Amino acid sequence: MTSTTTEPWPAVDGVWELDTVHSRVAFAVDFVAGPFWAEFSEFDATLDARTGDISLEGSALAESVNVTLPPFRAHLLGPEFFDAVDHPRILFRSERCETQGSQLDMTASLCVRGVWQQCVGSGTLYGPVRNQFGAVVVGVSLRADVDRHRFGLDWQVALPGGKGGLADMVRLESDLQFVFREDEAVS
Repeated sequence: MTSTTTEPWPAVDGVWELDTVHSRVAFAVDFVAGPFWAEFSEFDATLDARTGDISLEGSALAESVNVTLPPFRAHLLGPEFFDAVDHPRILFRSERCETQGSQLDMTASLCVRGVWQQCVGSGTLYGPVRNQFGAVVVGVSLRADVDRHRFGLDWQVALPGGKGGLADMVRLESDLQFVFREDEAVS
């Protein structure tokens, strides 16, 4: 993983732990007449800045996708989509991060259904700032568009006239807040 930083961010070297209460991981895909959004309720991530570079690693439990209609949820967890029985986690790890001010550009590897693919995203960095409890926190918001077919997600619904109802591109979004782990500080 390489990182190019034009300004020091985060200002404290070390390992940053995810604050799941103030974070979210979601995806959207256009379906028939507009975007379908879903979030994951169980996910985890670590921001590592021990070397002065930034690296981000995380995962989401496929089974935790929030879809309220049981047959549709079962379809998403089945072999045509997440294949959650054989591939219970969706994995992410950064390969290259570049920052300029609060702007972040990232190249990363994403694993869905056991298939690793490179993706490119961008986002915004927030902080560091002390929260109401005195802890040092930072935020990372990332957005990326990926072609679902690269992960073997080829299912399609046929609409009248022969057009497919499920778009090829999937929008990935994460808004993550991290708390500095004082015990991991670099002296």
